[in-house]
Amino acid sequence: MHSAPSVFYPVGRSRLLGLLLLAVWLLGLATTLAFAFAPGAVWRVALVGVCAALAGQVATRWWLRSPAGELQFDGTQWIWQPQGSAPPLPLKQVAVHLDLQQALLLNCQQPGPPLWLWLDKGMAAPRWDDLRRAVYSPASAAV
Repeated sequence: MHSAPSVFYPVGRSRLLGLLLLAVWLLGLATTLAFAFAPGAVWRVALVGVCAALAGQVATRWWLRSPAGELQFDGTQWIWQPQGSAPPLPLKQVAVHLDLQQALLLNCQQPGPPLWLWLDKGMAAPRWDDLRRAVYSPASAAV
């Protein structure tokens, strides 16, 4: 049986995730506009409008603060190397929570709170298949 290859994959702000967040927010905005033209109390329309504005702000801040660095797999262990001069962090486990074929949402268990990473193929297309093999490899659970 072959093990997954070692891989270094860059992590940064994902355009695909930004577009998905924008699409969901626009859907919420369209719902808000539908409320505005429906008969009903003005306070409900205002409340829905405030909620839509806050949701857009939270999504934008979250996307702008996306973790940046490099995810590394040496065949037995995952390592997160944050951008800048921070030391590398060994990860206990990397689990796929969403697989869209062109994008992955990973939950990385580390000392402290879990690290959520959104990776997409556009960040390093030649290494994408190696990354996918590594995250689905049984060796990815070993530390």
